[in-house]
Amino acid sequence: MSSQQVELEFSYTEAEYLSAARLLIFRDSNALFRLILSSVYIVGVASILTGLLTEYPWWLATIAAAPLVAAIFRNALVQQARRHFRGDRKLRDRYRFIFSDEGIAVNTALFDSRLSWSLYTKVIEGSDTYLLVYGKDIRMMTVVPKRVFRDTQQENGFRELLSRHIISRTASPPLQAIVGPTAEYKPASLNPPDWR
Repeated sequence: MSSQQVELEFSYTEAEYLSAARLLIFRDSNALFRLILSSVYIVGVASILTGLLTEYPWWLATIAAAPLVAAIFRNALVQQARRHFRGDRKLRDRYRFIFSDEGIAVNTALFDSRLSWSLYTKVIEGSDTYLLVYGKDIRMMTVVPKRVFRDTQQENGFRELLSRHIISRTASPPLQAIVGPTAEYKPASLNPPDWR
C-alpha cells in the first residue's frame, strides 16, 4: 500500500454547491422516488377532488397543480441547497484537505479535524465534482471540485485513494478512467475562408 498524499486547498462557490446537491438527489433513487411520488400524489388528489366536487374537468386540476409541483421541485433542487450554503458559514470558508491512506485531514478557519475513510459510504463522480457521501438516506457529503486538482496525476492519485478506501468496501460503482489531458483545439488556419 503506497503512502501517497493529495493536498487540496479551495473555497466552494454557491453554484458548485448547488450542482453537487442536485447530483446527490439525482443519484439517490430514494430521494428522487419520493420527489416524483409526492408530485404524482398532489396531481392525483387535485384531479380527483376537482372531478368529485366541481363541474370542471379533471385535467384542469392537473394544469392548476403544475405550479405547485414546479415549486416542490425548485425547493428540493435549488432553494434548500441555497439556504444551506448561505446559512452555514463553514461552507464559505477556505478549505484545506489532505487525503492520505491514514485518513482525511480537514482544516478551515473554524475547525481542524481528522476523518476516517470508514465514515464515507459512497462516492459519486459528476462531470465537475466528486461527492464523498456519508450516512444512509441522509444528504451529507464532502464535495471535491475537479477544478482544484493541479494536474491529471494529482487527480489520479485522489481517485486511487477513493478506490482503495471507499469503493473497494462499498456499493459505489467504479470510477471512470481519466484519459490523459485533452489537447487544446488549434484551427488549421487563422485566415477566414473566402466566401465570394
